[in-house]
Amino acid sequence: MTPRRTIASALIATAVVTVLAGCSSAPTDPADAPAVFATQPDFQPGVTPPCLVHQTEQPNTAYQGGDDSQSVPQLTFLAYFTAAGQEPFCDGQAATDTDRTWAQLYNQLTGSSRNVTTILG
Repeated sequence: MTPRRTIASALIATAVVTVLAGCSSAPTDPADAPAVFATQPDFQPGVTPPCLVHQTEQPNTAYQGGDDSQSVPQLTFLAYFTAAGQEPFCDGQAATDTDRTWAQLYNQLTGSSRNVTTILG
């Protein structure tokens, strides 16, 4: 390899490492933390799961629309409630306050509570 190619390769490798390191850094603001929405491990959009999974975390800005929303988590959340929002909870229990918060967000984003009737009561 010529010295020029060696330097260019080293610069590219450094740039890739820098970008990857930036991608893996932990968020400093808790509101920017990765969003967590629970589904069945094998959930596929368009397929109705037999029951609903309870949510354990409140929705963060990734799900709330606007500049901070993240399309993949938000679309997964919307697809899950569209498919399973009328199903009973897997443990047979009623919706929790956290579940209701997610259902209210679904209603806000879609303009319809039809698919979250089990959760909202």
